[in-house]
Amino acid sequence: MRLPDTSTTLSEIFVQGLYHKKLFSDNRGLEQKLHLKFGALANREGDHQYKGFMAKRPETWPWRVLISLYVLGDYLDAHVVRIAAVDAMILRHEKSDLMTFDDIDFAFANTSPDSKLRELLVHITTYDPDIGSTAREDLIGMPNEFLVNVSMTLSRRLPNRQCQSCYQSALSWSNRQTRYQLIFMSLRTVRPGRLNTCYYHEHSTEEEERDCAARVAREKVLERREQDRNRG
Repeated sequence: MRLPDTSTTLSEIFVQGLYHKKLFSDNRGLEQKLHLKFGALANREGDHQYKGFMAKRPETWPWRVLISLYVLGDYLDAHVVRIAAVDAMILRHEKSDLMTFDDIDFAFANTSPDSKLRELLVHITTYDPDIGSTAREDLIGMPNEFLVNVSMTLSRRLPNRQCQSCYQSALSWSNRQTRYQLIFMSLRTVRPGRLNTCYYHEHSTEEEERDCAARVAREKVLERREQDRNRG
């Protein structure tokens, strides 16, 4: 896999991510430099992706910037950068900022089939937006792997609400109701990452996974405290 053209600015953010295990920049001219590299990016709703941009808040950065950092981390086998980039993308998505199909195309062209980034983008497309509202023309030219994965995920996904008879029929299929109740009521109705904050992370050991989960929990506590202070 060939590394796409990478700017000096992205390289600087990447190095900081390696040392600090999070993405940020102290460069006051970061937005302008990203403009020069990536141009005036817009999401699928036509809104400018630099709206609300903050150099030290990667969840405010354009999708293409975050995806490019993930690709760079993938190429150089830096899983801490990949984790930081994925976390930033999840936060950006939760702010209802839709990526472009060009972003998805770029991600699939520069990652391996088992990439966590691919899985995240498929899940975002499948679980969160209304895929039925997507124009058919918009999907023409999309990577075949993406379209197949979206179709397969949609076929496995259950609706958010099921009638009582359908739910009972599903449960009667097995006597192990506790296990299947979890599957039918939760796992297939929401994006998996909402149930497990580390779902899109890569861990080489169980200890690393525990440390990562603890870090995510701490960050959520700090984020809630900051939100409380801002409201106060």
